[in-house]
Amino acid sequence: MLKVKYQKDVPEAKEPQYATTETVIIQPRVTVKVTTLLKIEIPAGYHGQIHARSSATSKGLAIGGIIDSDYQGPIILQIQNQNAYPVTISKDGKPVAQLVIVPHIQLLFEETKKLTTTDRGQGGFGSTDKQLYSMNKTLEIDVRVKKGVSTLLIDSGAEGNFIGEEECKRLKLNKGKAKTAISVTLPNSESYSIDQQATKVPIDMQGYKFELDLYVLPMKEVKIILGNQWLTDVNPMINWRQRTAEIDEKGVKHLVKIDEKIKPTVGNRKLNWMLVQEQQVTVKEGDTLFVINSANDIEEEIGIDDAYYNKDREEVQDAELEALLKEYQDVFKEELPVIVRDPRHQHYIKLAESVQPIRARQFRVSPQHLEEIMKTVDELIAAGHIERSTSP
Repeated sequence: MLKVKYQKDVPEAKEPQYATTETVIIQPRVTVKVTTLLKIEIPAGYHGQIHARSSATSKGLAIGGIIDSDYQGPIILQIQNQNAYPVTISKDGKPVAQLVIVPHIQLLFEETKKLTTTDRGQGGFGSTDKQLYSMNKTLEIDVRVKKGVSTLLIDSGAEGNFIGEEECKRLKLNKGKAKTAISVTLPNSESYSIDQQATKVPIDMQGYKFELDLYVLPMKEVKIILGNQWLTDVNPMINWRQRTAEIDEKGVKHLVKIDEKIKPTVGNRKLNWMLVQEQQVTVKEGDTLFVINSANDIEEEIGIDDAYYNKDREEVQDAELEALLKEYQDVFKEELPVIVRDPRHQHYIKLAESVQPIRARQFRVSPQHLEEIMKTVDELIAAGHIERSTSP
C-alpha cells in the first residue's frame, strides 16, 4: 500500500480526514479558500485530486483542485457557493471534500510540422458534446403546446432545443429519427446520445406563436428547453428586473411576462342539479362537486364595501398643506424613485437545522383587489424597492 506522509501545522489539525479547523459562512455566488491546516507529502509520479463529496454537491457547493507532488504547503479548499443564500461549513460538521491520490505519466514533447488529422479538427468547446444545462441565468415560462400546457426553460448555456421524453408523450407529440444525432453532457458528467426528434412542435408563448424542432431527451424531469440557438435566432430583449422578454416578430412586438402562469381551463360541463337545500340530493363516493362563486359572492363573503371606506373620506383643500408639499416635492413624489441595490449587501434569516419556512396561504381577496395588488407589486419590483424571493 502506498504511504503518504502528513504534517500538522497546529495541534488541533486532524489526521487526514480532510476536515477544516474553522467554521466558514460562504455568501451566495462567492468562492472562498478554506485551509485544512494539513500538509501531505505525495510521492513522485502521483498527484492529488480534490473532489466534492456528493452531500456537498447536493447542497449547491462546487469544490475541486489538483495537488502536485512537489507542493508541501497546507491543503486549501476552493469552495464555491452556487446557491442564492449563504451556506455554513462547520468545523464540527460533515466532510465536504475528498482527496484522491492518482498516478500520472510524464510525457516527452516532440515538435512536428503537422498534427495527425482527426474528425473533430479545430472544433472548440461544445463541438464534440452539446451542453444541456448551464449555471447561467435561466427563465421559466408557461406555454401552450397543441392543446396542453408545459413549462419552457430558456437557458443561454444550452446548445440546442430539447424536450423530455415523458413530456413528449404527455403532450402527444410525434417523434422520429433525427437527421443528425448529437451527444449532450450534464454538469454531473452524465452523457446521452440523442437520435430522436419532435419536429414542427407548435408553441404559443403568451400570443407569440412559432414552430420548433426539439431533440427528445430520455429524462423524466425535463420539460422543454430552448438554448443558445433559439436565443440567437429570436434575439429577445430580456428585462431581468421586470422579468419580461420583448420579442420583435417582423415589426410586431410581443411582451412576455416570465412569471405569469397559465390558469387551467375547465371544459364545458353540464350541471344536472341546482341545489337549494342539501336534502334534495345524496352525494355518493365518486361524484364530482362544483363550488360556484361569483365576484359579488366573494366581496360579500370577505366584507368588502366601497361605501364603508368612502363614508369617512372628505375632500381637503388646505393652501398651507399644498405649499408644503410643493416645497418638498422631492420627498413627497407621485412615483417612487428607482433604487439600484448593491448586490454585496444582502439580508438573510438563518434557520436552525431541520426547520423549514412557514408556508401560509394569502387571505382571500376579490379579483379586482388581487389585480390591484399584483399591479402594485410589479411597480415596486420595477423600481427596485422589493425583489422576488430566492428562498428554497
